[in-house]
Amino acid sequence: MQRIERADYAFGQRLVLLKGNPQTCPAAHLDLLADHTPVGFSDRMDAVTQFLKEGTPLKRPVTPEP
Repeated sequence: MQRIERADYAFGQRLVLLKGNPQTCPAAHLDLLADHTPVGFSDRMDAVTQFLKEGTPLKRPVTPEP
């Protein structure tokens, strides 16, 4: 994980998106992070990055369905 400057957004306006799935993140880190912001996971971070930087549409679903 990388520390970034804290943005001045309300809890409901934040989302931390991590690569992988919850099992790849240490539980203690995930618990601490989830206390401060909603947390999501994606195996397709390249597509998410293109969406955020270039506006490239995301294919559905963003995460694989179980």
